[in-house]
Amino acid sequence: MSLTGIAALIAAVSFAVLAGAGVYLAVRFTRVLGDAATLVRDTRSDQQALFARANTAVDRANAQLDLTEAATASVGELGTAMTELAGQASALAGVGRTVAGAVVGGPLGRAAAVAYGVRHAVGVRTGSRPRRPLAGQVVPGPELPAARPTPTPTPTALPTPSAPAASAGQSGPQAHQAQRAPARRRRGRAGATR
Repeated sequence: MSLTGIAALIAAVSFAVLAGAGVYLAVRFTRVLGDAATLVRDTRSDQQALFARANTAVDRANAQLDLTEAATASVGELGTAMTELAGQASALAGVGRTVAGAVVGGPLGRAAAVAYGVRHAVGVRTGSRPRRPLAGQVVPGPELPAARPTPTPTPTALPTPSAPAASAGQSGPQAHQAQRAPARRRRGRAGATR
């Protein structure tokens, strides 16, 4: 074989290897494209299901908002009705206070109270009305139960104000009280003579 034949053989083998590699890559690329198309189809179907669920959720939210709007309107109407009712109740309360004050505090109320008192006293006196016991606890025996002992505070020694100390230049509330004590005694005696 000549040098040109060997070069042609190397070129043919190289071309065959490159052609085989190209075919292999084309087959692999076709598989990848097929897998990508399958993935896109699956994603589209998942997207459609997701969009359907999202639309359902939005529809539910809209329905809830409509119900909330209706409830808010009802609460607004209730608030105005309650305000109107409160106004009417306060007007009626004013009238009721006026009528009750006129009946109870007036001569009719006083006459009714006197009539009830006389009727009750006569009923108790004649025995037709029993005396009602007062509310409370009846203590059996002649003596009351002993009270719980209370703790006695320990006495503390406080300085007592004296007139000479106040006149010696002592300041504060004690000196003020010591100076005012004779004035109180004089006023008490003056009021007693009147």
